Amino acid sequence: MRVAVTGGTGFIGKRVVRILRQRGHEVVCVVRSPDKASALSDLGASLARGDILDGKSLAAAFANCEGVLHIAASYELGVVGKQAKEALAKNLDGTRITLEAARDSGAAKIVYTSSIVVYGNTRGEVVPEGWRPERIACPNPHPTFYAMSKARAHYDVALPMMEAGAPIVIVQPGAVLGPRDHSTFRTLWRLMARGWPAPLGRARYGIVDVEDCALGHVLALEKGRAGECYHLVDQNISLPELFVRAAMASGLRARRIVLPSWLLRFNAAINAVIERVIPLPEFLSSDALRGIAGSLTQIVEPQKAREQLGWTPRPLDDTLRDIMADELLLRGKKLTPQLEGIKPVV
Repeated sequence: MRVAVTGGTGFIGKRVVRILRQRGHEVVCVVRSPDKASALSDLGASLARGDILDGKSLAAAFANCEGVLHIAASYELGVVGKQAKEALAKNLDGTRITLEAARDSGAAKIVYTSSIVVYGNTRGEVVPEGWRPERIACPNPHPTFYAMSKARAHYDVALPMMEAGAPIVIVQPGAVLGPRDHSTFRTLWRLMARGWPAPLGRARYGIVDVEDCALGHVLALEKGRAGECYHLVDQNISLPELFVRAAMASGLRARRIVLPSWLLRFNAAINAVIERVIPLPEFLSSDALRGIAGSLTQIVEPQKAREQLGWTPRPLDDTLRDIMADELLLRGKKLTPQLEGIKPVV
């Protein structure tokens, strides 16, 4: 199958391209700067200059493609002002322009990367595909600007086009974990690798290994049913539990400080004012603080992708061990063999 991919240089996208090529698909990657995408060429993909906000460039890139995977998105926390407008344009307008170009190109299957964050705060409820929040708004129920922008793209663009007959399959990854990820999880892994205490909230998320997430995209292209949404989630887990599991898997110490939700929300409100004047590190942004508070749950039913796509995630402990081994390697260290029965200091 000839397949076009947006976002192929990203954390998920580059793995999707690799798996597509391994499975014998011909791949065209839409990139803004071909000279910066040589890693995709090395995988055997061809490059087409284009932008998700430029419909004409997409039409040329999508020509003669049987499948399109739209993965590109803006994932940033704490964006305000001009940055927020640009992020919304990429996630909302970019989705509309890309899906319309894919539909008009005659692609037989279009896979759109949404997220479980579109549900906002599920307030302890484990929700199925198709669940809708009562409203789309930030910071309540959507704790981050990113979540709100993805919710608007999901409910205002992708679903209406799908319901109107466009051959769209929607995949909704949970929080994506993997070595050198671009999320605030990376801050926690770095702290653990250094042996420093990590500040945590009690938020609960659906999570997924980045390699499993990429494979889920390819399976959605090959086996997914147009008009369906699929959660790409291994399991639902709290942030403190995830941190301890990472320590147990790697034999490291899980030094943590679990912060109360009221304190995180209070600091989020203060930092929301500060970040409009002074840029803050992403992990201190109001988005990040709201995103770890114990009052937040983003938990979903995970079975549909397994049943319909034959998707089988790898064991979580393997993922966490790989992450921590990589963090230690960056510091010139290695994981030591774990002694059976030894538990981390918590």
